Parts: sequence; C-alpha cells; structure tokens
Amino acid sequence: MTAPAREPRTVLCFGDSNTWGFNPDGGRRLPHDTRWPNQLEQQLNRRASGQAWRTIEDGLNSRTWLLDDPIGAARYGAQYSCSGRSGLMTSLHSHKPIDVVILALGCNDCKDYLNLSAEQIADGARILIHDIRSALNCGPRERPDQPPCIVLMTPPLVTITAQGLKR
Repeated sequence: MTAPAREPRTVLCFGDSNTWGFNPDGGRRLPHDTRWPNQLEQQLNRRASGQAWRTIEDGLNSRTWLLDDPIGAARYGAQYSCSGRSGLMTSLHSHKPIDVVILALGCNDCKDYLNLSAEQIADGARILIHDIRSALNCGPRERPDQPPCIVLMTPPLVTITAQGLKR
C-alpha cells in the first residue's frame, strides 16, 4: 500500500487587478501562465522538495484595502464591492487551510479622488492584517488555530501607458 499523498500547502494571493492579471494593453486578462500568482506556484513547486504548493488567485479589479470605489467598480460592471475587507473573511474561510496570505493591495487606494493619505492607506493594511490574525481556524493544516503567515506585497512600479492616459 502506498502512503497517502501530502496535501499541497496553500498560498492565498489576495489583491487587486495586478493579482487578477489585468492586461493594460486592452484590458483583458493576461494568460494563466503569465499571471504572477501562477508563476509563484510554478517557482515554489520547482524549488520545493517533496512538498507541493498551490496558489489561489483572489484578485479583483479596483479592490482597495477598505473603501468601496463606485467609480472604479463601474468600469467593470459595478456589480461588486471594491473593499478588500468586505471579501477577505469569505476568501479565508473558503480556501482554508491556508499557509500563507499575500496581501497585494494599495494601488487603487492611491486614486486621487479617494483622497487618502499614506497613513490612511497603511491603516487599511494594518486592519486586514489584524483580520487575518483573528480569523478562526484558517491557518495551516497542522495548526489551524494559528494564523497563516502574512506577506505584505508592495505595489509594483507604476508606468504610464497610453490606455492609462485615456482615463
């Protein structure tokens, strides 16, 4: 009889359009293999010895740390909340057990019409980190009572594109 396969470790990539794979040249989604969460999974599985990894892409266009952005949502159909906080707990409990949560937000909080200071944006990150730490039984398989590791990912370098100038 063979030993049961070990369950893969889980990385929840919780972010905005960069996590979703928004293609700035036309607005469609980048191909699966080029989106950063899937590239991360490929790299982890190449380097891991005997331990499989899976990443979960939970990206949403216009997502902010805390605020709803009706203007940003309208560009994508206005059928969802842009507040990261409003969707985080559902995502944590939907995908548990979770070993690592990567928070990849902050770009949309910098929109001038939201009028947020750097301190307010940082407070949004602190609140989501607190929420992850207080989520019940969402941690790793071996210790679900412990919170997952948290990685705070900085926004990428912003580049002005022709499409960005149209808005």
